[in-house]
Amino acid sequence: MDEDTMYEECLDEAEEADQADEEQAECTPQGFFIDEDNYLWVGGDEPEKVGKAIIMSHVESNIDTGDVTAHIGFEYRGEIRELDVPRERLASKFLPELVGKGADCRADVAKIYEENLFKQEETVKLINVHSKVGWRKVGGKTAFLHARGIGIKSRYVGGQFDLGPSGTLEEWKQVIDEHVIGRPWLELMLAAGLSSAVVGMLALRTSVNSLLFHIFNRTTTGKTTAIRVGLSPWGNPDSTSNGLLRTWNGTDAGIAAHFRDNFGIAIGLDEASVRGEKQRQSASLVYQLAMGRDRDRLTGGSKRAETAEWATTMISNAEHSILDFCGKNGGIRARMFEIGGIQWTDGPEHAEALTEGLLEHYGVAGPEFARYLLDVGEEAVEELWKNQREVMMAKLTAQDKLSARVVGKLAIIAITGAFANAALDLSLDLERLEDTLLLVETMSQRERAEWARAYDDLKQIVTTNNARFINETFDRDKNAKIPSTLWGKFPRGKGGTEVNFIANPFKEAMKMKGYLNLDPIFDDWKRLGILQHTEKDRFSTNRKIAGVDNEVFVIRLDFADGSEETDDAGEEAPKPKVKVGSKRPVVRNRQAATEEDEEM
Repeated sequence: MDEDTMYEECLDEAEEADQADEEQAECTPQGFFIDEDNYLWVGGDEPEKVGKAIIMSHVESNIDTGDVTAHIGFEYRGEIRELDVPRERLASKFLPELVGKGADCRADVAKIYEENLFKQEETVKLINVHSKVGWRKVGGKTAFLHARGIGIKSRYVGGQFDLGPSGTLEEWKQVIDEHVIGRPWLELMLAAGLSSAVVGMLALRTSVNSLLFHIFNRTTTGKTTAIRVGLSPWGNPDSTSNGLLRTWNGTDAGIAAHFRDNFGIAIGLDEASVRGEKQRQSASLVYQLAMGRDRDRLTGGSKRAETAEWATTMISNAEHSILDFCGKNGGIRARMFEIGGIQWTDGPEHAEALTEGLLEHYGVAGPEFARYLLDVGEEAVEELWKNQREVMMAKLTAQDKLSARVVGKLAIIAITGAFANAALDLSLDLERLEDTLLLVETMSQRERAEWARAYDDLKQIVTTNNARFINETFDRDKNAKIPSTLWGKFPRGKGGTEVNFIANPFKEAMKMKGYLNLDPIFDDWKRLGILQHTEKDRFSTNRKIAGVDNEVFVIRLDFADGSEETDDAGEEAPKPKVKVGSKRPVVRNRQAATEEDEEM
């Protein structure tokens, strides 16, 4: 029913209720009635005409904020005007503000209108609305808030996102079957987008963080199209009209605002390149987006502002890596997964057809998926996630100290694929999806192997600045001169395979390369035997260099492998294989979801 029709019906009901007979309404003291010309009358035996009636069609209660809003309508010169008015503004001292909108509630009759409106409120329909999205606990029950509530009768009034729906589930599935299924990287993007609901549900019970994916390539490879695949289940996968595809262009606070109070709907960020020089300060923003919490701030009254939180999935793109601008900290690489150099679509025609289909059919699959998760239940979803994490850890042949954390995140994508097949009757290849995720972790391990990158950078520093080190002949050559800038010494008898690097210039040189916290690197170097002669409570030792005592780091320069660790047998760990181009997979655990949406 549209709002004009609702207004007319409410007007008819008010007239029928207040008119006692065809000639004259019998009004109780302070009773009300509305005549055939839509005028409000008040009084007893001799009623008085007040002005054009203000009709309340329904009341909305926001389950997120607790605010109550009245939907009212009135006639002004033959035109019906409708407004949403906060309930507190229905008080007589505020009602005259509506005169400027065309209402007749002047100050001298405002009290009468107030009494009439609150009398109407007792009988009109109460409608639940929500302004936040994703999973919530409402009245002790779990609900998912989308365009319509799942698990609760409610509708979205937030206005921040265009959640659709547009088209039908069958039409969206036809686009996915034709243009996504059978393409492993696009299947990964679809699972990543749907995973936002799994992340949000797990966040109700665990401390799981948001998932961040970044895809990059310098050429046109369908990056934005790939993001749209992941966003389309939840809403408009475009950057216009409040679509779910946002941009990196903005302040850190502005970008974080796209995610606030979101516990289950994927968000895209397009073209990180527009950040310009801000890219070099991206590390703190990546941490914030992953942790899912606003920075603490004060209000104008110097009180601590309410801190917004979120737990969802972000997919972004650019021509380049974001993590390359985030320093050499391996921890940040465990919070964002980067996939570079992938051809995401089959070509321009495929990308165009896929984009056209997704921009027409969106916001229909996500609610069905969330309803399926609600049926499975929070506890079962958590248990399945933990089991999948163990399975994938067992299959990961090469591991580092961050692997368990990373695989825990990737296991969410894996179970999402299984849930998607069951909930939406899709044909995602689950084995291939798992292999692709393990490949992503293998690539991530190499990128976050900070000790290896630091070791390569160290050797480059030593080679480039060789003249700043005295060599093994210095002590025997009485005419040898000390370099004006002395960094260290190549010890006698080591053949250039070891360096005693003076602590201060070492730290400065590594800082220039982006290494701000050296302790984790030293831990790994010590474990691997790269760092020699360490003291019990420190990584350095003391050596005489050019006759002066110095704190130095004794570092091997001949370590056999500066890029990859080996497995327990001393051999290079085998790389997971991704099956590309296999035949259409067999559907596993498929179950149609037939439950209808709850009515508003």
